[in-house]
Amino acid sequence: PTDPATGFYTTLLPVGTYALKATSLGHRVGHASVVTVTEGDTVIQDFVLPPAPTILLVDSGRWYYHSQIGYFQEALDALDYYYDTWTIEEPFATPSDVPQASDLSPYDIVIWSAPQDSPGYIGAEAAITEYLDGGGKLFLTGQDVGYWDGGGSWSISTKYYENYLKAEYVADNAATYHLQGLAGDIFDGLNLTIQGEGGADNQSSPDEITVANTDYASTVVQYQGDGSGGQRVGLCLPYRVVYLSFGFEAINGASDRQAVMERVINWLMSPSQQAGLELTPSSQTLIGPPATAVTHPLRLRNSGEIGGSDTYTLTLQGNDWPTALST
Repeated sequence: PTDPATGFYTTLLPVGTYALKATSLGHRVGHASVVTVTEGDTVIQDFVLPPAPTILLVDSGRWYYHSQIGYFQEALDALDYYYDTWTIEEPFATPSDVPQASDLSPYDIVIWSAPQDSPGYIGAEAAITEYLDGGGKLFLTGQDVGYWDGGGSWSISTKYYENYLKAEYVADNAATYHLQGLAGDIFDGLNLTIQGEGGADNQSSPDEITVANTDYASTVVQYQGDGSGGQRVGLCLPYRVVYLSFGFEAINGASDRQAVMERVINWLMSPSQQAGLELTPSSQTLIGPPATAVTHPLRLRNSGEIGGSDTYTLTLQGNDWPTALST
């Protein structure tokens, strides 16, 4: 038995050598690989569990017999993350077993596996938007999420796809099964393959997407020679999202899946950006006829998230004709 207040546990074991594992939601898993029990002795084994985010893993593939949740569990287990699992088996029953916002809200991170369906398809849009409005952090992945929720030929009418995921659906089938992480972002240096042995090999039509609002979202991984395969969302928003428009389960190799999972969790849980400044466009050339005014619009944006204020003064240099700045 375990005392929740102290973490003290006791158990009776036959003589032998054991590997022990200690788990607690909100902490990394603790391991003791060699614990030897001898006759008549009391063995004390202490565990120090580092804090970790509370994680809910949602399996939205079980109801149509295409669950891929094992690939997610394998990655989380290898990284020593402890998690709860929610399995959706009867989304259209009364009552439905689709999680509600109250089921999601206790968790720092919700990881949502949608191998061939989407949150909108099974009626989970309201739960997800309410969870995100409350400051939630979502990792959403699936090859048809964009098709169903973003505007495919049989799409469901949803608002969260553009308004919360900040995504636009481009095409139902990307031109390649090879992706590359964008330099300087969370998947920098990763080259991913989502076809063949080593993964689920279940990608028949991975979506191609694009960022709907660059103020709040950025592409993080791109199909080689094609468009976006995933983005992160959250700058200047109360929530954060990493959305992959292909199935995480199809990534070849356990080590690559672990790397993607770890980087996603690290970014979702990273602190808000204290200060930031954005000037757009970074360069611009406009030409006008003689004796007319040429106007170059520019935008100065505060991308800091912690608060506070700064004053900036814009000046012009190198101009050989009359110029002026206007607010």
